[in-house]
Amino acid sequence: MMAPVRLNRRTGVKMSTGVAVLMMALVVAQFGFMFYIYAYKDNQLETMRRQVQALEARIRELDDENRQLREQVRIKAIIEDLNSSLSPEQKMRIGKAVWEQSRLHGCSPLLIMALIITESSVRPEAKSPRNAHGLMQLLPEVGLDLSLHVAELLAPEEAASMGWTARAPEHLYDPETNIKLGMLYFAQLLDRFDGDLALAIRAYNAGPTAIARKLRQGEGLPEGYLSRVMANYRMLQEKYKLDRVPDA
Repeated sequence: MMAPVRLNRRTGVKMSTGVAVLMMALVVAQFGFMFYIYAYKDNQLETMRRQVQALEARIRELDDENRQLREQVRIKAIIEDLNSSLSPEQKMRIGKAVWEQSRLHGCSPLLIMALIITESSVRPEAKSPRNAHGLMQLLPEVGLDLSLHVAELLAPEEAASMGWTARAPEHLYDPETNIKLGMLYFAQLLDRFDGDLALAIRAYNAGPTAIARKLRQGEGLPEGYLSRVMANYRMLQEKYKLDRVPDA
């Protein structure tokens, strides 16, 4: 039987040890229950916060995929406008290569298209009197050097499957290969001339050695090719307004 509660002159009430332990247990249980409730609610809130973050991330991914799709469609429309005689497969492959290389090298797809227009008028089969081949008019020896350079960075079977080890000049007529090699060459020129876009464009036409020599000797730089590329670039900007990716 529980001991009775006794009055105390100082506190007014004096509890037995059993009552005190019981009340202490009740207080601890109450705090424990409150802690559990708060922890449970915090866990629920954290779970909801993570779900919201995941949903927002997925929405951003879908927006990015949608924007990428719109860019690719617009690039294909540009190619259609510039050379309607291309087959649907050629348009698709050129558009895909231009879009991928613009993202890879961090430049506007319109800059790549301006180079292609200036070099070949968007004709994959183009061949110049100097024996330059394809959309971006690469010389066979330049294409070979670039192919071998890339092949050194890849596993042999991967390089072979991508055509990087091909030595025949005919592989430069392949739209995707030509654009990949052309943009790799252009990226090397940008690196050589410390990111100077105008010098890289001049060197793409006149050769890096000639441009470097003129710079050393203080001679005037050629302007004709640069002017044509930039005129085509401005035309594309004004007509298609597809410049989300910054130049170079």
